[in-house]
Amino acid sequence: MTVSLTVIMFELTGTLDYILPCMITLMVAKLVGDAFGQGGASDTLIREMAFPFLDYASDELIGRPAYEIMTPREDLVLLDAATSTLADLDRVLSSSIRPVRGYPVLTSSATATFAGYAHRAVVAAAARRARTAGLPPSTRVAFDPGPRAAAIAVVPPPPSGPHAVVPIDRALFSVHPNAEIELVIDMFKKLGPRMLVVLDHGRLAGVITKKDLLRSLQDRTARFEPQLVTRSPFDFEAS
Repeated sequence: MTVSLTVIMFELTGTLDYILPCMITLMVAKLVGDAFGQGGASDTLIREMAFPFLDYASDELIGRPAYEIMTPREDLVLLDAATSTLADLDRVLSSSIRPVRGYPVLTSSATATFAGYAHRAVVAAAARRARTAGLPPSTRVAFDPGPRAAAIAVVPPPPSGPHAVVPIDRALFSVHPNAEIELVIDMFKKLGPRMLVVLDHGRLAGVITKKDLLRSLQDRTARFEPQLVTRSPFDFEAS
């Protein structure tokens, strides 16, 4: 590429007197750049600004399970379909430490069974409609998976009396906690999801976003250190 760029420059200008000095300059600049970092200025800026950009031309092999790079359930802001009220919606909308696009919904906190995903904009719109209708903060919330998911919906039935309705999305890509990261990379490259839900026999274990994946790919020390063979915490049968 360096030689080609030099030839193109002099084909455009028609000057051959300085072709050798320019070629040497470009080759030295490239060698210095490769010695102190990877990629060009744009690649460095992407890494420094933590943009969720995944290079589709590169193939990374890590040999680690997905649960090592996921954001665990304990660190997520969740909604409980069995007990959520309008006050809970207001709480999760106002207590998010960092901007999030949505919230995983569980059938109940006790079982941690994944019911769907409520997008933040949808939750905010439902809470706003409920306040406009004059519903009190103690009003129960029903999560609607939609007619297409009626046959497989695991959310509780709507409560009797006035209630707020929050549509949820069940069309999410999921992986097992023990799935290899190579599979996760292929899914992000070929399917293009914003995130993957990590499910263990229907129970939510965590989520994986592009930033989680890129953080693992850039962690070269952990990538090349020998890994001890340990038992996965998800090596159990469905109860």
